This record gives sequence, C-alpha cells and structure tokens, in this order.
Amino acid sequence: IHIVVVSRLAFGMARRGHWWSWLGRLHPVTRTPVHATVVIGGVVLVLVTAVPFQALVHLTSGITLLVFTAVNAALWRLKQRDPRPAQVPLLVPHAVPIVGTFACAGLAAMGLWSWVAA
Repeated sequence: IHIVVVSRLAFGMARRGHWWSWLGRLHPVTRTPVHATVVIGGVVLVLVTAVPFQALVHLTSGITLLVFTAVNAALWRLKQRDPRPAQVPLLVPHAVPIVGTFACAGLAAMGLWSWVAA
C-alpha cells in the first residue's frame, strides 16, 4: 500500500515541479505513474533488504504519522486562508486539522521516544 501511496505522492509532486519531471509521466496505455512506482518500489526493496524488520515497522509507522501531520497542517493552513471555499463538498470544522496535527505529531514523537529508549 505504501508503494502505491508514495508513488502517487511522488507523481503529484513531479507534476507540480517539486521533483524530477520524469516521475510525473503516465504510462500511455494503463495511465499509471510507472516511473514513480518503479523508483519507490526500488527504495522499498532496498529498505526491506537492508533494515531489520522491527526497525522498518517503526520507521514506516513514524513516516506515516509524519505524513498525516503534514496533511493536517496543510489543511489547517488552507482553512486559515479560506475558511469556506466555494467548491468543497465537505466542510470540516476548523478544530479537526488542529487536533489532527497535534495528535499525529504527538504520536510520532512518542513512537520515536519509545524506539530510542528501547
């Protein structure tokens, strides 16, 4: 699942000019980001073979929480700019991204602390 999610993230960032442009190309037939999927799959393969399993579990969980922290912080920032956007089908209360940012950051910090202390 992480390979698919992170490859789509890499694809989106490449499309916006934040990463190498070739990661933002789609396969002409399947319309999937094959380059990004192969690169991210390669990184995952290297990590799986080089990092002990338990450390990899902690690393994956921590990275996931940091991504959720960033998403909530971005939503928080967007709600500050425009609290009631015109074309959004679901309005989220302002407290949701604030609580989400601190909850995810706190859980990531607790996980890092328990990993370092062990």
